[in-house]
Amino acid sequence: MLTKLTLIVAALLLCPVAITSAAQIIVVTENVDKNLDRVADDQGLIDWLVAEGHSVDVRRNTWDQLDAKLIAQLNAADLIIVSRLANSGLYIHGDETTQWNSLKTPLLLMSAYFARNMRWNWVNSAVATNDTGDIYAVAVDPNHPVFRGIQLRPLDPNDPRDHTQVVQLVDPNVGSGITSFIGATDMGNGRLIARSVGHALGWIAEWDAGAEFYPGAGQFAGGKRMMFMAGTQDVSSSQGEFNLNEAGQQLLRNVLAWLLAEEQEQTNGQDGSAEPPLAEG
Repeated sequence: MLTKLTLIVAALLLCPVAITSAAQIIVVTENVDKNLDRVADDQGLIDWLVAEGHSVDVRRNTWDQLDAKLIAQLNAADLIIVSRLANSGLYIHGDETTQWNSLKTPLLLMSAYFARNMRWNWVNSAVATNDTGDIYAVAVDPNHPVFRGIQLRPLDPNDPRDHTQVVQLVDPNVGSGITSFIGATDMGNGRLIARSVGHALGWIAEWDAGAEFYPGAGQFAGGKRMMFMAGTQDVSSSQGEFNLNEAGQQLLRNVLAWLLAEEQEQTNGQDGSAEPPLAEG
């Protein structure tokens, strides 16, 4: 029995993001139905999170005017996800940029438009693409835990000199087939984890709690922050439609586990317990 328990503990230590505990997740999103099917365009993301066993708080059109009560609710969640469907221009009124960035809860941003230096100031770029059909991501940091269980390969498997490590994350047949990316690969005081193939476009990145996003940004991460571009760009079809393929969904699963593991680590440290333009969108 002791040997079996030792093997189980060892396996968990070796695979820290393989298992994701159920979490209380707030999804920041809006009531948008551009394809007129009477379902919000990013409902696929919500359904996926629920199927993963998470408790998902979806109050559409609620978070674009923060007050003390809403901020307290955001800080009480295990994780915040900002959907690609959300319109970045609605979340910068008054002091809202600082309020969002100061939240202690880990936050996953799925929209490049929020990350720009004219919105939440995560990346020193004013560019977000709206015509990019990239489906392959290059692993800049292939040893990062978010790539655990993801099969990476050269872009050209027949070329022995091709040492790139890529993976297809997006299903091009979903919605417009277009994903928006931030127009930079310099993440300032953060770390670039993946970029698009053939373009200087950031796909996945992270920032530690307390970090200024980039020198001179004047904005600091109140908690763990990650950016992961997913969800379709509107081209007269749908906005923020869940467009990740099987590998992309596994990578997102790993991202959530990584963020939630960070949250659990912070909680344990605190209590000493060992228990575990507007059309852009």
